[in-house]
Amino acid sequence: MGLFGLFQSKPRTPHLGFAVEGFYPIAIMRNAGAGAGLDFHQVALGNALELLDKGCTQDQALSARWGGVVAITADMDVVARGLEAYDQTMSETGTDSPGTIHDAAKRWRAASTMFLGMLLAQSPGEYERFLKHIKA
Repeated sequence: MGLFGLFQSKPRTPHLGFAVEGFYPIAIMRNAGAGAGLDFHQVALGNALELLDKGCTQDQALSARWGGVVAITADMDVVARGLEAYDQTMSETGTDSPGTIHDAAKRWRAASTMFLGMLLAQSPGEYERFLKHIKA
């Protein structure tokens, strides 16, 4: 490691739980075809501001906003595969009963966690890039 390696730091990472909370409502709206004419960036910002009003930290609110912004352009086919994987896992582990409908929010949170986790693994600097963009 050279001298410059001593001063390099890992990029900031979001609080994944809050990122998921920002991601999945917008993903649901996009999946349902809802939101025509809706400014999803404003929705993501509104969700973050609401979290601040409820006493969340700035980092938690920024994480939720980032999750919402990611959902705006997320590949919904990948999210759909996450939903399918959740359903299959529930079925194979016997944690569902025939004829019952899984809690939709649990399904979407699981798929959202998978999507965001994969994104952060592939591009660990995405959250840091987002933070620089919104503060510019």
